[in-house]
Amino acid sequence: MPFPYAIPDFVAEIPNVLADDAKRISANTWTALVTRAILERYSQDAPLYLVSDVEGNGTNYIPLPAAPGEGADLPVWESNFSVIQQIEFPIGQQPPQLILDSDFRVYRTPGQPDQILINFDTPQEGDSLRVTWTARHLRDGSTVPDKDFYAMTDFAASLGAENLASFYVGTGDSTMQADVVQYRSKSAEMLKCAAALRKRYYNHMGVEEGTTGEDEVGPAFSLGNQYLEQNSGVDRLVHNKYSR
Repeated sequence: MPFPYAIPDFVAEIPNVLADDAKRISANTWTALVTRAILERYSQDAPLYLVSDVEGNGTNYIPLPAAPGEGADLPVWESNFSVIQQIEFPIGQQPPQLILDSDFRVYRTPGQPDQILINFDTPQEGDSLRVTWTARHLRDGSTVPDKDFYAMTDFAASLGAENLASFYVGTGDSTMQADVVQYRSKSAEMLKCAAALRKRYYNHMGVEEGTTGEDEVGPAFSLGNQYLEQNSGVDRLVHNKYSR
């Protein structure tokens, strides 16, 4: 199964890591679990990196990047997910000329589309800026690379194991104690299986088990060198911003 993959490829691989001979989880449910794993956990741990060229317009504001290509099924910018990694401007310099991280940000205006605000450069009409940014992986699984195929399968299977654990907890005749104990035992086994599959996924991805994929909250205040930190991105009397 070479890249690119589709959801059925992940679903077909799951029986190799999690047995469900009784078919208690339907094909539609497996599709939903794989899709959830791609859009939520995997996209947080390994977001899709894209490079898009954006045209200047004679102001300090430029549009947000759009995924290159044609068609409706393309990665999209999400305000609460996507991040700008770098902006190259002007394009074609050697070494590449990058705008400082402190000199651009996503600017939000009530009732208007978000834009990129560049503090000290004003790209003119006809100027192009090369923006590297992140997005969620496509829900059809086609953007998951070969190296992460089996890890993604493990995480989706862990969601299925939790699903089976819930099934066993709610199964059994409460008037027959032996029956209840048997199903509770199966539920516990499924939870252990889910934990083992998630651990295998975390180990492959190189992330700490239980991490949310989000940055931790910083300290309420911090101490630093005023010379280096105050009004970052602004020229000083002696040293300009590009020499610091």
